[in-house]
Amino acid sequence: MPTQARERSRIVRTIQAYLDANPAAADTLDGIAGAWLGGCFARGRVEEALEHLVRRGAMAIRILPDESALFSRAPRGAP
Repeated sequence: MPTQARERSRIVRTIQAYLDANPAAADTLDGIAGAWLGGCFARGRVEEALEHLVRRGAMAIRILPDESALFSRAPRGAP
């Protein structure tokens, strides 16, 4: 598996573990990259992992009035 795919997989697993421990958690890309992941990964890599989780239906994205994106666990039963 190429390095980029391994890193995305690691980020995805770390985000999923965070959500398992904090099921009601929701945050922006920067909040997730900093607070959830401790700033250990490049912002662009975190963004790719979040997009992957949204496409898979594991996370939901909501656009706030200031046009920032808020990521959270997808509701149960979501497609």
